[in-house]
Amino acid sequence: MVNNKASSAQAHSTKRDALFVRFGRSYCPYGYLSVAQPSAGFVGFNGEWSGFIAGGYLLGNGYRWLNTLVMRFGSPDLLSPFGRGGINAYSYCFGDPINNIDPSGRFGVHKIKPLKRLQHGVKTIPRASVSERLSLKSRQKTKVSAFSQYPALSNRKLSKFEAELKCFQKASENEGFKPIFIKSESDLKYVSGSHSRRFVLTGRGDLLVDPSADLNRHGMNHAILATYGSKEGGVIAVGMIAAPKTGHVMLWNDSGHYHPHFSTLFPVAFKLTGMGVEVEMIRVLASLG
Repeated sequence: MVNNKASSAQAHSTKRDALFVRFGRSYCPYGYLSVAQPSAGFVGFNGEWSGFIAGGYLLGNGYRWLNTLVMRFGSPDLLSPFGRGGINAYSYCFGDPINNIDPSGRFGVHKIKPLKRLQHGVKTIPRASVSERLSLKSRQKTKVSAFSQYPALSNRKLSKFEAELKCFQKASENEGFKPIFIKSESDLKYVSGSHSRRFVLTGRGDLLVDPSADLNRHGMNHAILATYGSKEGGVIAVGMIAAPKTGHVMLWNDSGHYHPHFSTLFPVAFKLTGMGVEVEMIRVLASLG
């Protein structure tokens, strides 16, 4: 199936006179344009700027390069649960471009529409209705279930756990221990800097971080850190985290107790990007500790 559309471009002469150029083009379903119809300098399919050299469209402010020839994005998606080169989980505007926008190319955002009763000046009661409260609970449940779908990781050193926990409790009995729960971007200030720290993500979506940058302090390890999180759903991701600059987080799959695969970082990246944080993931081929 081919869509025939007429596109127009506006330009100005040296005297600032407006010039309009109108032309017709034929596009395939994914926006592919025949080489015989060069697209340099013109607005292409769906109103997107088409790059002749790149051979596709730079969507989301250049974040996503769409190759129209192979009908695929040119880079893996951070949200893909299948690792590098896996299925791209990106869905433009949640499949509803009328009621949503997606300026970043990462996440769709609902359009804010003024309520008719506000347009007529009717005052509203500052109280959530029953349907709104049920909707909120439903969204919270959906957010939790998004993490619970991931399989729990196994402690490879389970036989040593009891002895390790006793040593840790004895070493930290004077100072005590309280992990950092990352619930919003502001919580990352407690782990800012270039020093790496251990993190654990539970099946309930709890993201815990060891507050100390001393990795040998009190004999702390990922298995012990996991005991401070929710027991439901187990541990779905462990590794190291660093926040070298504001709004930017680095993650890598490094744990001697769990030997996590690189793909286990994706639910962590999903949680952090949902907070508006830029995430950089580093692959550790052999996780030794």
